[in-house]
Amino acid sequence: MKNVEKEIKNKFLSLLNTRRIDEIDVQLIASELKITRQTFYYHYKNIYDLVYSIIIDEQLEPFTGETLEEVGSNLLNLFFSKEEFYKEILDSSAREILEDMTYSYFYKSLNLYLKSDQRLSIDARKDVSSFISYGLSNYFLTYFNYDNYAKEDIKEKLKCFLNEESIKSIVEGYLNNI
Repeated sequence: MKNVEKEIKNKFLSLLNTRRIDEIDVQLIASELKITRQTFYYHYKNIYDLVYSIIIDEQLEPFTGETLEEVGSNLLNLFFSKEEFYKEILDSSAREILEDMTYSYFYKSLNLYLKSDQRLSIDARKDVSSFISYGLSNYFLTYFNYDNYAKEDIKEKLKCFLNEESIKSIVEGYLNNI
């Protein structure tokens, strides 16, 4: 079973060398692999489920003690390791999958980071993490998708918002207004 899933993923990724994501459908993958469409559907619900599976295979998981700079660097390293693939996703109708993954990584990372602030309840930590993560993920994906920004340029831009002072300021603002 896992071999078929791997073959489907590899075929999909190889088709991306000559086609856009929105031009690849189940029939094309099935005919290229000489499998039935039902075989594809046994493993994946649709093309978006396949894209989701590929992204999940590589999804980052934050760890306790990770610095804010490491959070940004880890995500940048992942995206630039498969730059063409991720940019193709961003330019397709599968964009939401990548937006969700990026938001989720920032959210989990910030939630862990803010655990040490005893002033924040669990709900407050979730609120602050969600607020910051939404902005950071959109900001990150926008700059990543621009061709004229290199990895180091984006890293410097992220540092403007993903740093201890900025996070502290947002937490203070939140605590002063609840």
